[in-house]
Amino acid sequence: SRFETRFRPYGPAEPRENILTFGSLNLASEYSLNSAAGDRRRLLVSIFLLSSGLLAFEIALTRLLSVLISYRYVFAVLSLALLGQGLGALYLALRLPKPVDQANCMQAMSRVAVWFACSIALSVAALILLGYAAPLVPVYLAISFVPFFIAGIFLAEAFRFYSAFSSSVYGADLLGAGSGCIGVVILLQCISPAQSLYVTALVVYVAGRLLLKGMP
Repeated sequence: SRFETRFRPYGPAEPRENILTFGSLNLASEYSLNSAAGDRRRLLVSIFLLSSGLLAFEIALTRLLSVLISYRYVFAVLSLALLGQGLGALYLALRLPKPVDQANCMQAMSRVAVWFACSIALSVAALILLGYAAPLVPVYLAISFVPFFIAGIFLAEAFRFYSAFSSSVYGADLLGAGSGCIGVVILLQCISPAQSLYVTALVVYVAGRLLLKGMP
């Protein structure tokens, strides 16, 4: 029959998990399915947090640059975001090989998320140290470009490796982006743009560490 339970004495060469079967699904495979479901949930939550941090970074950066340079250069942030994420995805496609399995993919994505968090914190510190100087506008833009480039690598890898459920990945991305837009507006009413950016870096760092939770 399809559903069958067998009981017999354990043999020396027969592992215990082979004794109890339930059709084609045994205890080991059930554990594997539960583990895969947990990995998928962690992935979607991480994408949600990183997308939230990405949009929060973009909005808070416009506030910071409007103080450091001029409000006339704020439009450049949107251009940098599109350019950086596009070039990050292109770099991934041309130069970085596809991970061989899910464990390697999550480890790679975790590293990229941590790099993204560090690049946010370092770029904010560099912009503040430079202060206001009109001739340094290209330097400001180059510094601001780096986090967007790294974020593009992360999101492109998520869509490349997990294309089988890309709709869920895209949904987490959109929900995170919307939450980040709302959250950073509230945050900017309470603390300075620079402090908001550091909080954003912390959120992105949590997203990266979450991908490693439960992994050996």
